[in-house]
Amino acid sequence: MVEQGKANKASGYDAICHDFYKLAWEIIKDDLLVVLHHMYTEGTILESQKQGIIVCVPKKHNPTRSEEYRPLTG
Repeated sequence: MVEQGKANKASGYDAICHDFYKLAWEIIKDDLLVVLHHMYTEGTILESQKQGIIVCVPKKHNPTRSEEYRPLTG
C-alpha cells in the first residue's frame, strides 16, 4: 500500500507526507505496525488522534451538490 501513494503531495495534519513513508518504510514499518496493533487490540486512541480539520475539496468545477465535494481530513 505504501508504494501506491502519489509522490510530492502535501503533508497531512501530522505534517508527514507520503514520501516520508515510502522512503522510510523499511525502517519504521515494524514500529508502526506495533503501535497500530496496540491501538486495535487495546482500543486505546489518544485524544489528539481523534481530531482533525475537515476540508471539502471540489471534485469538479463549480460544484452544486454535496456529492461533488471530497472531504479530506488533515
